[in-house]
Amino acid sequence: MNQVIASAAHGGPIVLAIRLLWRAKWWLIGGALAGGLAAGWVVADTERVYRAEAVLVPVSTRDRGPLEAMGDFGGLAALAGISLESDSTVRVALATLRGKEFTAAFINDHKLMPLLFPDRWDSTAGRWKGTPPTMLQAVDMFDRGGIRKVIEDRKSGLVTVQIDWKDRDAAVRWLTAMVEKVNSRLRQQALDESRRSIEFLTAESERTQSVQVREAIFRLVENQMKQAALASGQGEYALKYVDRPLVPDVRDFIWPRPVFLICLGILIGGLVGGLLFLGYDNIGALRRVSSNYS
Repeated sequence: MNQVIASAAHGGPIVLAIRLLWRAKWWLIGGALAGGLAAGWVVADTERVYRAEAVLVPVSTRDRGPLEAMGDFGGLAALAGISLESDSTVRVALATLRGKEFTAAFINDHKLMPLLFPDRWDSTAGRWKGTPPTMLQAVDMFDRGGIRKVIEDRKSGLVTVQIDWKDRDAAVRWLTAMVEKVNSRLRQQALDESRRSIEFLTAESERTQSVQVREAIFRLVENQMKQAALASGQGEYALKYVDRPLVPDVRDFIWPRPVFLICLGILIGGLVGGLLFLGYDNIGALRRVSSNYS
């Protein structure tokens, strides 16, 4: 007898829950259907976002061999603006790609401000509605808004650059142009630095009388001429493609995610339906109690 009572007590809440769910089945089904339909409408009405992605490897263009052989004349190389660190180009390339100044110049060159703030741009009049957004806001939109992502794998040394945008062709164009701009800028900087270094070293060689110093200067000049020639003839100067970006298929959008949103809508709709049933059932119970007292 005690075992039967214990079994009934243990099964009581489960049986009660099953009965409650059975009574609320149409509320749950109706809420789930409504939530699923609402999520489906959101998916159909939401603008698609596509992702262009490229895998890059930073290139170290600094030849350390002749510079390491300088020994005590390393200070002369430093005075000439010559870096002795082989990975300096790698760090500069990534810092440039992530930099706000570079991003602002890219946005300005490609006239992206109206695209980044379409709600504040009057395309008919060709001007801003009210106060125009600042360049800093545009840079924040580009980075913190999730348009551009730069992901560095420190183990492999590979860098993944992603552009998420509603126009899949524009996403690929922006990504390609961004990599080209980094390479072009750093290539020009290397050429300018080599030219200044050669001018400085040439002037120093004319002033010094030491044969040993002059030989060291000539080696530095030769190294800088090699670096300049390398920079001039190398298209992918600082960032080299491992995997170039391809235009995504029209169905390969990353947002919205239909399955996730519809499942979420069904779940939330079912929960709302269950809450409505509980509220309706409690109101009915209160009415019955009040009618009995009256």
